[in-house]
Amino acid sequence: MQYKIDDVAKECGLTKRSIRYYEEIGLIPPPERSEGGFRLYTEKHIERLKQIINVRDVLGFSLQEVQEYISINDAFEERRLQYRAA
Repeated sequence: MQYKIDDVAKECGLTKRSIRYYEEIGLIPPPERSEGGFRLYTEKHIERLKQIINVRDVLGFSLQEVQEYISINDAFEERRLQYRAA
């Protein structure tokens, strides 16, 4: 299922501007676009945004620290999947 930015903003409690900024700085991958140019988000985008919110709010991380955390977490997850596949 795909979601428009308004739906994602409501689901995550973020502003549309914040979501676009997180995309711009690489915290979330760019979503697909509709024929009309609207961003179309997936459940994975929503999960990532909720993860960002938790890291930011619960751990008190700055956006730079969130970027580092996400990068480390993604690398760990990739290695974990490689290990399981071996």
